[in-house]
Amino acid sequence: VRDLRTDRGPVLLITALHRDFASTDTLAALAIADVGVALDDPQAATPWTADIITGTDLAAAVRILSALPVAREATESAVRLAKGGSTLAGLLLVTGDPRTLSPFAVQRWLNPVNAAAAAALMQGSFAASRVLRLPDPTPQPLTAWHALDPEIVYSRLASRTRPLAVEPGVAPWRQLLDDLSYNPLLAPLRGPAGQVGRLLSATRAELADPLTPILAVGAAASAIVGSSVDALLVAGVMTANAVAGGVQRLRAEAAVAELFAEQDQHARRVVLPAVATAHRRLEAARTAERTVSVNAKSLRPGDIIDLAAPEVVPADARLLVAEDLEVDESFLTGESLPVDKQVEPVAVADSDRASMLFEGSTIVAGHARAIVVATGAGTAAQRAISAIADVESAAGVQARLRELTSKVLPLTLAGGAAVTALALLHQGTLRQAVADGVAIAVAAVPEGLPLVATLAQLAAAQRLSRRGVLVRTPRAVEALGRVQTVCFDKTGTLTENRLRVVRGVPYQTGTDAPFLEVTDPASAAVLRAAARSSTQPHNGGGHAHATDEAILTAANSIDGQWASDWTVLAEVPFESSRGYSAAIGTAAGEASAGGPVLMVKGAPEEVLPRCRFADSGAEHDRAEALVVRLAEQGLRVLAVAQRPWEHGTGEEDTDADAVDAAAHGLQLIGYVGLADTARASARPLIEALVEAGRRVVLITGDHPVTARAIARQLGLPENAREITGAELVAFGEEDRAKVAADVQVFARVSPEQKVQIVAALQAGGQAVAMVGDGANDAAAIRLADVGIGVSGRGSSAARGAADIVLTDNDLGVLLDALVEGRGMWGGVRDAVSILVGGNVGEVLFTLIGTALGTGRAPVGTRQLLLVNLLTDMFPALAVAVTPQYREPEEAEDGVDRDAEELHRAFQLATLSGPPPSLDAPLMRQIVTRGAVTAAGATAAWAIGRWTPGTERRTSTMGLTALVTTQLAQTLLTRRHSPLVLGTALGSAGVLVAIVQTPGVSHFFGCTPMGPVAWTGVIGATAGATVVSVLAPNWLGKQVAALEPKQD
Repeated sequence: VRDLRTDRGPVLLITALHRDFASTDTLAALAIADVGVALDDPQAATPWTADIITGTDLAAAVRILSALPVAREATESAVRLAKGGSTLAGLLLVTGDPRTLSPFAVQRWLNPVNAAAAAALMQGSFAASRVLRLPDPTPQPLTAWHALDPEIVYSRLASRTRPLAVEPGVAPWRQLLDDLSYNPLLAPLRGPAGQVGRLLSATRAELADPLTPILAVGAAASAIVGSSVDALLVAGVMTANAVAGGVQRLRAEAAVAELFAEQDQHARRVVLPAVATAHRRLEAARTAERTVSVNAKSLRPGDIIDLAAPEVVPADARLLVAEDLEVDESFLTGESLPVDKQVEPVAVADSDRASMLFEGSTIVAGHARAIVVATGAGTAAQRAISAIADVESAAGVQARLRELTSKVLPLTLAGGAAVTALALLHQGTLRQAVADGVAIAVAAVPEGLPLVATLAQLAAAQRLSRRGVLVRTPRAVEALGRVQTVCFDKTGTLTENRLRVVRGVPYQTGTDAPFLEVTDPASAAVLRAAARSSTQPHNGGGHAHATDEAILTAANSIDGQWASDWTVLAEVPFESSRGYSAAIGTAAGEASAGGPVLMVKGAPEEVLPRCRFADSGAEHDRAEALVVRLAEQGLRVLAVAQRPWEHGTGEEDTDADAVDAAAHGLQLIGYVGLADTARASARPLIEALVEAGRRVVLITGDHPVTARAIARQLGLPENAREITGAELVAFGEEDRAKVAADVQVFARVSPEQKVQIVAALQAGGQAVAMVGDGANDAAAIRLADVGIGVSGRGSSAARGAADIVLTDNDLGVLLDALVEGRGMWGGVRDAVSILVGGNVGEVLFTLIGTALGTGRAPVGTRQLLLVNLLTDMFPALAVAVTPQYREPEEAEDGVDRDAEELHRAFQLATLSGPPPSLDAPLMRQIVTRGAVTAAGATAAWAIGRWTPGTERRTSTMGLTALVTTQLAQTLLTRRHSPLVLGTALGSAGVLVAIVQTPGVSHFFGCTPMGPVAWTGVIGATAGATVVSVLAPNWLGKQVAALEPKQD
């Protein structure tokens, strides 16, 4: 504990004392730790050195850990409140009349401090109540259901009652309100009331921003030293920003909810008859025929579910019945081949629990009946992602904006202090000087800054939704713009998780001869023989096995007449215990048509020993060499053989045992090579990513040979380095990051190792995107800078963990997402330059006007708020939501290209540009915009002072130029955008209406202007705008001229 405190900072220790003795080291550690938590065992000594003593239940310790971030947030908020209270108290003291000093006046000065302390206590209390309402953590199940007999499993689970109506963590009063909301008399109010409540919650979340306390203090300060109307205006602007952000947040959440509502999973729950004994109930559970369709979310442990191909398993369940059952668990294991299941208990590793079904897996063949053992957060799929925290990247746009805010706020406060000092130097009154300083400090705060990133991300998310990309977490859009490495799961993501025949190889093929295409007559003959040995569909039913379906589909596409020439007499379907499938039949028009033929298809290690070879040594070696060649291409290999059937064709003569006894001395025909079907969009996507400078990483649970072959097929370089998951984790953390930076293919990877791969890449400084479709990808998806789930069957865990979901089968939309991410950063940068640069210009103009004028600020609080309203609220936000990159309608080089080629060229050009940044480019924009804004406003204000007119007219000219100069620069930023053009012109129209309308103009401290004044404002605005266009080019040329020339 001492070492940790020295090296890492404050330490929280959770420990317990032994029942027989109390270790002095343990007691000392509890005393040394910043927070010592002891689990109090009644039979052990009481650990009085601990700060917190809880019961032996670890749930209390988990709740304490959950309180850490909430406590930190409450502390930071309390500090901000204390600063605000002290500031207001100081203003009351400075602006008060010293002649009225009394105990009541002192109490009045301390009221803000006391109010801030009360608010901090109330906020801390609310934060604590949130922690207390958190549900208890889902415990890791200790029962090994896979190792228990079905009778024991059923007896333990079937007796469980359904959960209580009130779920853990729901307060009784909230449950009562929920019950009342469903009262028929209140039904008409339910919808509007719920919408208002959600809007209020979203608005409150938007107000939880570092700028909110500053603006609130500013509003109170305006009420103290200025006008209550000014205070109301400041509060109104702050609230309007929060409401706008809340509305956008609700829209995004509604889109997410709509997607998941469309993808709700259903299950067939077995309805059991009323029987007495437990044994009879279990028998009824296995044989009952009646089922009802229910939402999968309503399942509870103890329910009996019925499953058949191609249904998705809705919950973790223990098998009670398994008839020729095969399950696709690639979403958990990464293996593309289905696995066999059994009812008998097994005592093996988690990945080999053959007696279990897991949520999200898919029934490939056969029928099952099972009892639910876990649902929701208790399933294996959900537990895989629950331990990964959702942490915002320090390089994210929100983090960068907070960093920028922390730099801007001191400058605005310094500007206010400088205005106050200048006013005092001009011998102004203390109250008026402080009022002017507060006006600048408050009005110059970029209150729209937090909203910029939110709206930019939501707008990009909305555009992506039209392309089949659902953004579940809007902040993921900015992460897309930073992505340098894209990790792909193979099975189900880059492939369709559907087998396809890619090779038909005759046995006579030489060991070095090239393989023929499937359509070649010799290959087609092998494929036709394989189709004859496959289980045929009966009465329109599905195929018994995925390999049979792939072979029959390929055979039908090459030779649609093969089935009519083949008469099936008997079939032996594939079973893993046999390792092959077989069929007995007669073929018309062939030499063997005089009698039945036994056709066999199966794994080479099962079929080859049953074959006869003229030269048992050389020919057998050649046959095995062909198998190795095919396997090196990443194919699943099946051997096809035949022999005449010399037995009867009755049912007893053709059963599985009879066929197995007769399946010897076979004549080898050839091999069929099958592969997981790659998505059509996978290779073009990977090639485009590589061309755009992104690093592509393939992660799979397949054998390294298969992984290497798939990588080549998908377009990865031939020399791409590969490594297994076990080899990677054998390295230390530092070496692991270095190795991961050089590897592009990871094979034999477990779900835990996928997390370690992503972590290693991030440790190397890479912004990582993880693309996957299954529960075995979920934890890595959650950890990545941006997690991308591919929608499909059995991918609910990946969707739940992902920031972004691709709802289409076209992976190419990922490029659109990356482009939007880049564009979002550009939009935020331009919008921030408008907000901050404009406010910098306002401060500079106010300082110049105060210094050169009479000591009064040229514009007041209301006028500066009007400026921000007209330049920040709509035009700046319009820039943020407008795409930075405009897709060209025709090629710049004049070459005639179709729309798809032009779109791809635009994507690559965008992604190949410099990485997004809010550093030097943004600072240049802010400085330029601030200087130009101040120059235009100062020029108009000077013209007003030099021409006949009142002081209010001069102030109005400066105010008008402040707005028009900023609007002109905004139009230059996005001149192609109708939205920006409309908001800028609209703001200009509102400005003219306010200035020229007598009553409204007087309210904002302005006066209607004549032609001379308007001419001066337009001239100053035009001159400043021209400078803003020419100055950057001129400065660039000067810098280039100063650089040394190379020979």
